[in-house]
Amino acid sequence: MRTGSMQWLLVITVAVCACTAIVKATVNTHSSTLYDKCLYNQSVVSLDLPPLALRRECIELFSLDITNNLSTYNITSDESLYIESLLRKVISDISPGHRGKRQINRWNRREVRTLSPREWRRFTTRLNVLKRQRLGNSNRYDAIANVHRGAVLNSAHGGPNFLGWHRVYLLILEAATQYPTPYWDSSLDFHMSDPTQSVLWSGEFFGTGFGTVDDGPFASWITPSGISLVRNIGNAGSLISQDGVRNVLSRTRHREIVEPSPNPLFSLEAYHNGPHVWVDGQLSSPMTAAQDPIFFLHHAFIDYIWELFRTRQRRIGIMSAFDYPRVQNPLHRPGRIMDGWPFIRGLRNIDGFNERFARMTSYSRSPTCARCYNPTWPFPVLQCDVGNRRCISAPVPPQDTVAFASAMNRGNQVARARSSVERIGPLPIGGKFESVFTDARVRGDTLPYGPVNN
Repeated sequence: MRTGSMQWLLVITVAVCACTAIVKATVNTHSSTLYDKCLYNQSVVSLDLPPLALRRECIELFSLDITNNLSTYNITSDESLYIESLLRKVISDISPGHRGKRQINRWNRREVRTLSPREWRRFTTRLNVLKRQRLGNSNRYDAIANVHRGAVLNSAHGGPNFLGWHRVYLLILEAATQYPTPYWDSSLDFHMSDPTQSVLWSGEFFGTGFGTVDDGPFASWITPSGISLVRNIGNAGSLISQDGVRNVLSRTRHREIVEPSPNPLFSLEAYHNGPHVWVDGQLSSPMTAAQDPIFFLHHAFIDYIWELFRTRQRRIGIMSAFDYPRVQNPLHRPGRIMDGWPFIRGLRNIDGFNERFARMTSYSRSPTCARCYNPTWPFPVLQCDVGNRRCISAPVPPQDTVAFASAMNRGNQVARARSSVERIGPLPIGGKFESVFTDARVRGDTLPYGPVNN
């Protein structure tokens, strides 16, 4: 019996080695390197696959012509190699032997209004450095933004992979900035009497909220379409309310909070769509949303809510990393290779749920009335709504004369946004996110848009 088992083991070993040799002999040196990377990435992240299955998966992947697949993702080879280098940093940081425990809670993400002016400037300065660093005919920031378009959109939205894919995407930005991404808790704005008057739409934070962004840290940014960033806050959709967050956290299994959802009141992705539409401009379209840096702060908040959900799962004994829903959509099946990383093809959709990625970051809780202040700013950025016992955003300060004057005159705000489109024409952003939630206070003056300029 023992002899027979040893013979079968020898046969399997020889077969695997032979198959690997055949693949390496039939692809070029670059693809051979990619095959090795696939095995390494899978061994680090995919703890539940046996070695033979890992090899089989990587053999299937790299029998493909990966270079030709770049057009599927609408990115250049220079951009792809840069993204590969960033994801390699992420993979290296979660590997078991990487500098002891350095990978645990490497980045602590905080609500943007709890940062000091110096911390906020440090983050935005690093984004501007990426925007200025050339990469072929593009730049490093746009290279990262360009990942979020093309074929990726169908598998990164509309299903459970939405959560894991965007978690990896956030980590890639942090690998580029080497700084934690703050999150934008839009519920702090939703519960204001007029969210468009939030301090975030001043030059000290996000900058212009109506029309061409010509104020704040992202002033004069030009998108890959050759036009300026444009916003039109409060036009449609909805920011996320505290009730919405509580609805998501009232569930216990991922199948209850991901798409396709029988009840959008519990769908984290459904709530996510609302702020995209509410801001309008590039942020309102899946194809161009990441061109506005607000994208990453919004998604850090979505990730924060997801991590609160996962923490509750752990408390009741659910292994969150393996609670990946089985869905009919083949693009969102757990074992499918995650789109978007053409040169690192070893990550599967379910790997986005892995605890090793989760441990890359920690979150400071969003401010409550007990700590609804930030004395590091020369004006209020948070205030306590005592009657409702909740922390909300402070309005635009009078010191910011341009933003303050705009916030006090809605007619001028809307006219400014419309004049931007009159100069540019319909925004070349493609189709928009669909929001099932609509704030009763929105105006209904969504900016016109047209096909994306490639």
